Amino acid sequence: MNDQPTPSRDPRSRDAATIVALLGLLLAAMALLALIQMVLPQPIVLGLFAVIVVFAFYTSLHYLLWGRQLSRKLAEDQEIDDTRSENGAPPTHKNPEIPE
Repeated sequence: MNDQPTPSRDPRSRDAATIVALLGLLLAAMALLALIQMVLPQPIVLGLFAVIVVFAFYTSLHYLLWGRQLSRKLAEDQEIDDTRSENGAPPTHKNPEIPE
């Protein structure tokens, strides 16, 4: 009795679209940084570039260490809930604030 439509697209194609969009944003950011370099003095531009690199490194590390693990855990929980619903058992919630 699931009224939600099933996704017809392959998850890899969605990932590819996301990567293409992120690369486009990166290209636009690099173009803006090049324009800023023409206007501002060199030390300010290098400092701005250093801040951008440190932020990118931090967010990448955060995603690799925490985000991927969370995505896997959520997928496992969804698979367990799907298995329970196929067997006729009600889904269990681990969060005490969610009413059952």
